[in-house]
Amino acid sequence: MPAIPVLKVVIVGDGNVGKTSLVRRYCEGMFSASRVATIGVDFQTKQVRLEEIEVKLSIWDMAGQDRFQSVRTGFYKGSRAAAMIYDVTDPVTLGNLARWREELAGVNPMPPLVVIGNKTDLPRAQPPDPARAFAESIGAPYLETSAATGEGVPALFETLARLAFGPAPAHAESQAAPAPSAELGPAGTQAPTPSTELGPAGTQAPGSPTEAAPAGTQAPGSPTEATPAGTQTPGSPTEPGPAGTQAPTARDD
Repeated sequence: MPAIPVLKVVIVGDGNVGKTSLVRRYCEGMFSASRVATIGVDFQTKQVRLEEIEVKLSIWDMAGQDRFQSVRTGFYKGSRAAAMIYDVTDPVTLGNLARWREELAGVNPMPPLVVIGNKTDLPRAQPPDPARAFAESIGAPYLETSAATGEGVPALFETLARLAFGPAPAHAESQAAPAPSAELGPAGTQAPTPSTELGPAGTQAPGSPTEAAPAGTQAPGSPTEATPAGTQTPGSPTEPGPAGTQAPTARDD
C-alpha cells in the first residue's frame, strides 16, 4: 500500500480571529467558546480525501501576537499552503492580512494562499466585498467560515489540501481525427491527395493531369509522341532510311 503524502500547511492571522477554533473544529469536531491564546505554535494532523488521492495535512497553527514573530519565522519553512484568517466582526484584522502576507513572503518559495473570513455566525462589521477584492488582488481564493457552527470549515481545509497537493489532473479527452489535409492510409502511410492518384506498380492512374506511359515512351496527347527506338516520326525534315543510309529527300520534278 503506497504511503500517504504528508502536506504541511500553516494558519496565520491576528490573535483572537479564531485560528485555533477552526483547527479544533475540523480535527476534533469540537468548539469551545473560552479563549486560550496559542503559545508559539500549535500542531495537529488530519487526513483529507481529494478526488484522486488521500493526503495527510500537517496543520501548524501560528500564534498571532507580535511577540511570537521571531518564533513563527522558523515554522514557515517547508509549508505547502497557507490560510490567512481575519475576523468579519473586526475590520482591523482584515487590514493586517497584507502584513501577514509580507511575513509569509520570506518563505522560499512563497506558498499558495487562501483568504478566510471567520466568525460569520456573529454580526458583521462590514460586507465581504473588501476581503474578496483583497483576495483577488493576490490571486487567492476567498472563503467564509464559522468555527462555532462548523459552516465552511471542511471547505477551508479541503481547499488548503488542494493548494498544497497541486491542481487536479485534467481528464483525458479522446484524440481528434486527423485533419482532411493529412489523412493517414494503411501502415502509417499518407493517403494520396486528389491531385495525384497512384496506379498499379508505381504508374500514375488515368485521368490525372499527367499520365504515365510505358517505359521509354511518351504519353498520348503530349506535344511530342515517342516512336519506336531508332526511328524518326514521319514528316520530320530528315527521315532515317535503312541502316547506314539516309532517306531520299524531296525534289522538284
